Amino acid sequence: MEDLANEYYNLIAESQKIIHKMKWYIHANWTNVKDWSSLDLTIRDNSCEITHIRAEDEVLFEYYMPKNKAETVEVVLDSIDGDMSICINGEWHNWIWDETVIGLFHFIKQQNEISTD
Repeated sequence: MEDLANEYYNLIAESQKIIHKMKWYIHANWTNVKDWSSLDLTIRDNSCEITHIRAEDEVLFEYYMPKNKAETVEVVLDSIDGDMSICINGEWHNWIWDETVIGLFHFIKQQNEISTD
């Protein structure tokens, strides 16, 4: 059983390394994104509230989720503790969760690939 516990802790450590690399990629490349209007992102932050950024109106199960387009975005990475915060349309989301980092990473990577084609 101890081997399983060690395997679990090693997996968590490796996943945090990947998230940290994603944060540095975001930090280095977010200013290259020229158009944020197609961003679809679910944000969780230190408030534990959920904010949905949607490019279009969406119906999810029986819930209507009106569009909430990202017009302005700012990203801050605390290089001391690795916490990342984002400001979308003037609203700050501090210490965003890993799932939000992953979504933001994919969007920025996709936008950077489009702009280099």
